Formats: sequence, C-alpha cells, structure tokens
Amino acid sequence: MGCKWPFLAYLSFLLQPTQYFPVLPGRFEKLLHFYGINFKFAGKVEWKRYSFLLDVADLLKEKLSIYGKINAIHVQSYMWVVSGLLEKAFEIKDGIKKFNISKELQSRQKRAAEQERIGLMGEQFIIDCERQKLIEAGRDDLADLVRLVAVESSSIGYDILSYKIDGEPIHIEVKTTTRNKKYDNGFWLSETERYSAEFDPNWKVYRVWEIDSSPCYEDLGNIVTNNQEWKVAPSSWFVSRIWHDT
Repeated sequence: MGCKWPFLAYLSFLLQPTQYFPVLPGRFEKLLHFYGINFKFAGKVEWKRYSFLLDVADLLKEKLSIYGKINAIHVQSYMWVVSGLLEKAFEIKDGIKKFNISKELQSRQKRAAEQERIGLMGEQFIIDCERQKLIEAGRDDLADLVRLVAVESSSIGYDILSYKIDGEPIHIEVKTTTRNKKYDNGFWLSETERYSAEFDPNWKVYRVWEIDSSPCYEDLGNIVTNNQEWKVAPSSWFVSRIWHDT
C-alpha cells in the first residue's frame, strides 16, 4: 500500500478498538517513567510487556472516567498526546531531562488560546439565547441592545448586558466548559467578578456546558450572595509593593 505500519495499526484500532491497541514502545515507555513507573517497555516485543501497558491503560481509563464515558480510543489518544507532549517539552540527553522553554512557551500559549476560544464561544452562545428569548417575547427592541461588554473593558465585572422582558438590565458573567454538566468540577471567578457579584443587584452567572458538542446552560443566579449549591472559596492572593514616602 506504500505506507508505514503505524497507519495500518491505527486504522485497525479504529475499526476494532476492543481487539487492537497500537503503541509506540519508546514513546510510551517515557510516559510510564513520567508516571513514576520504572518499567522497560521498549525493545523486544513480549506479551508481558504489552499486557502491562494494557493494565496501565485500564487504570487511566478509570481515572479519566470523571470526565464522562471513556472508551479505548479516548485512552489511547490521551496516552499518545501526553507522551508526545513529553517529547516536545523535554530533551533527553545522558539521562538528564533538560527543560525546553521555547516548546513549553508554545504549549502554554496554545492552552491559553484554547481557553479564549471556549470562553468566546460560550459568550456568543448566550448572546444568541438571550436575543432569541427577547424576540420570542416580542421585545425585538431589547434584543437589539444585547451585547458583549467584556470587549469594551476588562474591569466591568461581567461579560454580557442583556434584559428582562420588562426592560430591567441583566449583567451576565458567562462561565463555559466543554465538559458535561454531570462532571462539572467548578470554575474560577476573578476578584473583579466577585466584587461585582457582591454589590451589583443585576449580576448573575450563566454556566455553559458541552460548548463543542451539545451546548446548554443554566442560570445560576448570584452564586456569591445567594447560593445553596455552589461553594465559593478564595484561591489566590495578589502581592504588591507598599511604597513609603521618604
């Protein structure tokens, strides 16, 4: 067929994931070492080595189940991606790991960009929902006023300005995730957002789930001043210099 064996191996895996589980021995051995498992996997192909890796995959499947229903394809993809990131983030030389700051910077930038993408998609989803709600209520005039105010200033303390049917404003902070509602483990509030929640009577949170697949949301209300289901706890401190007059 004019192609290397990894393509055929992975194609067979996708067709029958319960029967095949493709691996890259050297790459997956580094993954085992990353998890603190000093096990020789690369080299001679033996069933006991392959079987051990399958046991590790089963353990990862159990750990990853907090994010939803996990199958063999999810686990193998996770192992493939993480082992690849290990190779990119570190250069192995003479048994010593040397940190590659350039590659790590690129990785962090990609993660930050992904978070921005998820957040923006969630905000657009809520804008569309709010406008549709007002249009269905016969308030096209108010629907036209719904907008993303977070792009105007980062100090406002909420993302979207919307309205109730009677014209009262709603200040919506949008918190978006790709996860299923069942596996939601919380989100972050900035100090500006918390302060707005404490003193702004129109402030509330909309939590958006599964933004990339089946987006849905819930109005959580003001989770800071009136909340029975969500725990709000401090998570960090800001440190600044105290300047003294001399």
